[in-house]
Amino acid sequence: MQEEEEEEEEEVVAKEKKLKAKKVVKPLSKAQLKEFQDEKDRTGMIYLSRIPPYMKPQKVRHIFSQMGDVDRIYLAPEGLFLASLLLFLLHCASWDSFFLG
Repeated sequence: MQEEEEEEEEEVVAKEKKLKAKKVVKPLSKAQLKEFQDEKDRTGMIYLSRIPPYMKPQKVRHIFSQMGDVDRIYLAPEGLFLASLLLFLLHCASWDSFFLG
C-alpha cells in the first residue's frame, strides 16, 4: 500500500514538472513592447473623497467608463464616527451655529 502511494505521488510530481516545462514565454516585439508601455503610462488612480449616498460601484464604473477603461473599483465605507459627525453637521443650521453655540 505504501509503495503504491509513493508511486502515485511520484507520478503527480512528474506531471507537474511536465506542465511547468511546457510553459514558454515569448518575448515581445519592439512594437508590442512600445504599445504595452504606452498603455501602462495612461493608467492611473482616481481618489474620490466622497460619493453620494447609496451610489453603487456599478454606477461609478458606468460614469467613469465613459472616459476610458475601468479596471478595478474599491469603495470603502466611512467610519461610524465620521458618518455621525457629517450627519450632525448637516442638521446644524450653519457652521457658525455649530462653533458659536
